[in-house]
Amino acid sequence: MSLGRQISVFEVKGRAVGGKSYSQYFRGGEKSLSQHFMTASAPIQSAGISKLPFWDVDFTSLDTERDSLFILEKVFNYGLWPDYKAVFAFYGMERIRREIVRASYLKKDVLSFLCLILNLKPADFKCFTRTQSLPPLWDS
Repeated sequence: MSLGRQISVFEVKGRAVGGKSYSQYFRGGEKSLSQHFMTASAPIQSAGISKLPFWDVDFTSLDTERDSLFILEKVFNYGLWPDYKAVFAFYGMERIRREIVRASYLKKDVLSFLCLILNLKPADFKCFTRTQSLPPLWDS
């Protein structure tokens, strides 16, 4: 059993399964599923995203249009690689780039990943520019 194939689409030399590199995979310019089907609104189950990132909310009540920023935050912070792929396929690069910069919280590694993939700077993100007024006690 090869766990590498279940976890990641990238092969050892950075080539995706379809022969594309990771940057071509994400920046390929393919239409997102929502653009392809031109649906105004859809339940989250149609996007192919797992329930894992949404353990604390009613998964069935989420709407892909109305709750898009919430869905993106949850998936990028708590989702698995297949969830990332589903979000990129469903929303597309431009929509994610427009919306995710308004996220109120992103983990540091997620922020770095999104900066790389979306060609953004950390300062472009609301969660990066908002700082705590007092640093935590254990960092002093």
